[in-house]
Amino acid sequence: MNVKTTIALFFFVSLAFANAQEGVKENREENSSPIELPNFIIEGKADANVKSGVKKEPKKPRKLTRKELDSINAPQKTQIELLPPENLPENVADKKLKNGYAEAGFGRFTAANAELAYRWRKNEYDFYGKAGFDYFGGHIKNADYAKSFLSFKTNYLAPEKFFVFGGSLTRSYINLSSANYKLYAVDNPPEREAKKIEVGVESEGSFEGANFKTGATASSVQFSQKDSVASLSNAFDHRLEGYLAIENPASDYDLGGEAKIALENLRGDGTLFFEAKAKGALKIGNRSLKGALGFQTGANSSGEVRNAIAFELDLAAPINESLYLK
Repeated sequence: MNVKTTIALFFFVSLAFANAQEGVKENREENSSPIELPNFIIEGKADANVKSGVKKEPKKPRKLTRKELDSINAPQKTQIELLPPENLPENVADKKLKNGYAEAGFGRFTAANAELAYRWRKNEYDFYGKAGFDYFGGHIKNADYAKSFLSFKTNYLAPEKFFVFGGSLTRSYINLSSANYKLYAVDNPPEREAKKIEVGVESEGSFEGANFKTGATASSVQFSQKDSVASLSNAFDHRLEGYLAIENPASDYDLGGEAKIALENLRGDGTLFFEAKAKGALKIGNRSLKGALGFQTGANSSGEVRNAIAFELDLAAPINESLYLK
């Protein structure tokens, strides 16, 4: 389209728009007739310059070769390495045990108690000490009592240089106790006093593939009873015990033996008990058979001696899921 045509078109459109505005103002209240525009001709030349195109049908993609597939997804899979696990906490139980403690209490009827304990180490030894008392003034007359105790223990881990007992754990202890009380349920109740002392040692370990456990204990109990006039009676009980147990465990069977002896003196009359026996155990799958055979002898306070054969047999075997034979 040339310039002259464009100017002529703009002129006629502007003239028509101005005439229409004037007609609207003069005949606002009357029905106006449609505006007739004069005929005009637009002449010009233009090039569309549209490129021609041809529609193509879609084609399936070609199949990839084995080499091309291997380049995308290798036949040898790469092992994915697992992330390293988190380290376990060094302090599983971050609780430091104290070497000692002390406690005390006081309550109604003049009830008082206290306890003190302490532990310390020295080379291969562990020492434990404990002491305390318990006092009660009584809720009724003659119901009062008093108790006290003292104990001392040691643990000793023997070095490997010792013969037989090398690497074994030895425990020793001494216990002292005292109690004073009255039989307040009767008139003019007598006073009673009980004192006890106990000393013992135990050791357990292994030697040449065999496990052993041995120990000895000595104890003494003294009873006394008196009233306001004079002493009524005294009694005592002295006791000495010892034992030795040996076991040689294997994969399917165990063999061993043990011996015990106990000497007692009750109010001047002695008693004796001795036992020695051999033991064994056989394991077959989930079944087990245990047995023991030995000799026993004993003497009572009257001097009578009796001997016996000790025999034990224990069978354990499951019959089914809900029944077990023993």
